[in-house]
Amino acid sequence: TKSARRALKKESDGRHTDAIVQAAFLEKHKEAGLLDTLLEETLDKLHLIQERLVDETTSESDCEEIGTSLFDWRLVEDTLANFQAAIENQIRESEERWRQLKEEIELLQDLNLVLPASVKFHFDFSLSS
Repeated sequence: TKSARRALKKESDGRHTDAIVQAAFLEKHKEAGLLDTLLEETLDKLHLIQERLVDETTSESDCEEIGTSLFDWRLVEDTLANFQAAIENQIRESEERWRQLKEEIELLQDLNLVLPASVKFHFDFSLSS
C-alpha cells in the first residue's frame, strides 16, 4: 500500500540522514585529532562490558542490558555472523575428517579380518614345504 511504502521510505531516509550525521561526527573528530580518543573510549567500554559479563555476580538484567546494547551495534552483529560462518565451516571440516576416519577404520578392520587368514595360509604352506 501507499502508506506502507511511505513509511519504508521515511525509515530509509531517516537511516540515510543518521548515516550522514554519524559520518560528519566521525570526520569532525578525525579533523580535531580526537578519533583515537573516541575509539580508545569505545575499547575501554568494551573491556568493562567483558569484565561485567565474566563476573559471576552480574545480574541477569545487567546481562540483558549489555546484550541489548551489543546486539544493537551492527559491528557486533557482523562479527557474530562471521563467527557463525567460521563455526559452520569448522563443523563441515570436522565432519569430513570424521568421514575419512570412518573409512580408514573400516579398511583397517577389513585388513584385520583378512590378515589372520593369510598368515595361517602362509604358515601352513611353509610347514608343508
